[in-house]
Amino acid sequence: MMRKKSASAPAVDRALDVIELMAVSDRDLSLSEIMKRVNIPRQSLIRILNTLCDRGVLDRA
Repeated sequence: MMRKKSASAPAVDRALDVIELMAVSDRDLSLSEIMKRVNIPRQSLIRILNTLCDRGVLDRA
């Protein structure tokens, strides 16, 4: 899941890391768990999760 970053769109990489993590998880994850696993700062992660929920990619639990 976590690859060497070489893309020119870091925000897209971060969002995809979150999507990939959620896709392989067998349960709902807390914000803290997601932060630890994808190593994204809290405020950035919150914005990513809100956007993914607004776009219908993730559901709020």
